Amino acid sequence: MKNKISTILLFFMFIFIFKTSPAFAADYKLLSPIGSITSVNTTTDFNNYLQTIINICIAVTATLSVIMLIIGGLQYVFSSVSETTKKDAKERITNAILGILIVLSGYLILSTIDPKLLKLDFPAVPTKDQLKPLN
Repeated sequence: MKNKISTILLFFMFIFIFKTSPAFAADYKLLSPIGSITSVNTTTDFNNYLQTIINICIAVTATLSVIMLIIGGLQYVFSSVSETTKKDAKERITNAILGILIVLSGYLILSTIDPKLLKLDFPAVPTKDQLKPLN
């Protein structure tokens, strides 16, 4: 019985996977820009993707540091009895502040030295049609 049900389920899965009809829908228009991408039809290059990934990493790091600060603060408030828990909470708060300072100071140092370091403007790689033979 179990084998029969799994066979029927597998049969219907294949039908639904391979018998889909194409949807002739209108182009999708973005409601808000995603990083440096403002439209679905624009061509983006490696520079934009890398810049967006770096910005997302900085935002995630800052968010996680704030969350760890909150957790450390709550741990410190509720650890009135245990000294080791207070010590762990202080260490967590210190590490969260240190982490956010490292990330933001790295960004600040790079932008102070040269703001072009944060723009990531790599030269374009020539395509096969643009290359000329050596002879």
